[in-house]
Amino acid sequence: MRDAPATAFIWYHAEAELEAELQRWVRQTGHGLSIGARLMIRRQADRTTFMEIYELPADCDPDSFVMQIEQQAGRQPWFERLQSPRRAELFTPSNA
Repeated sequence: MRDAPATAFIWYHAEAELEAELQRWVRQTGHGLSIGARLMIRRQADRTTFMEIYELPADCDPDSFVMQIEQQAGRQPWFERLQSPRRAELFTPSNA
C-alpha cells in the first residue's frame, strides 16, 4: 500500500484493426474496477503499439491490480492476436 496514486502503463504490439475492440476492453476494465482508464495508440510503418493507462487508487496494491488486469486480458478473444507480450510498468508521482 502507498499514500500516493500510481499509474499503470501496459503496452504491446497488435494489428491496428483491433483498436475498437481494445478501446472497448480498456473502457470496460476501467469501469469495472472503478478507476480511470484510457487507450493510446502509436502507428508506425512496420507496427502498431497500444498502451493501456490505468490510474490506480492510492490505497491499493498496484501489483495486485495489474495482476488482476492481466488475468482478465488473458481471457479475451483478442489476446491470442497480439503481436508481442503485454508489458506492464508502474509509475508514481515525483516528489521533487
